[in-house]
Amino acid sequence: MHFKRGRTFFISDRPEAVTNCTQRNHTSDAVFVGCQAGYDGGLKQIFTIEIYDDADECVGNVTVVKPFFAVPRLPAASIYEARIYASNRKGRSPEVVLRVSTLKRPSEKRLAATTLGQGELSIQASVGQSTKGKLLVAHDSRE
Repeated sequence: MHFKRGRTFFISDRPEAVTNCTQRNHTSDAVFVGCQAGYDGGLKQIFTIEIYDDADECVGNVTVVKPFFAVPRLPAASIYEARIYASNRKGRSPEVVLRVSTLKRPSEKRLAATTLGQGELSIQASVGQSTKGKLLVAHDSRE
C-alpha cells in the first residue's frame, strides 16, 4: 500500500453513548432531560430522546444538536421510559434508558358569584394553572 506524503486520514465511527442523563424538570404535560455528550466518533452528531409508555408505544420524541431535551404534549400523572441516543453518519450509539414522569394536573376550583349589599359583585375564576396569564375582572352591578 502506498501513501503520498502530506495526506492525513481520519477514521470515523459511530458516536459513544450519552452519560449522566437526569430529568431536570417536569410539568403536567412535559419532561425536561439533560445529558452529557460522549465522543462524537469524529463526525457531527445529533441527539434523540424517545418517550415510551407502559404499552411500549412511543408517545413523544425530540431530536436536537445538544443533549438537552424538552418533550411536550405528554399525558399527565404518568411514568415513562426515556430512550436516549446519539447518532451521526456512521450510525447510532447504544441507548441510555431513564425513567421520567409528568406531574398531576392541578384540580380546577370555581369561585361562585358573591352578593354585596344592594348590588351584586360577580366573580368567575379558576384556581390553578388555568389562571396563569389571565386577567380576572369583577363587575359591580351597582354602577
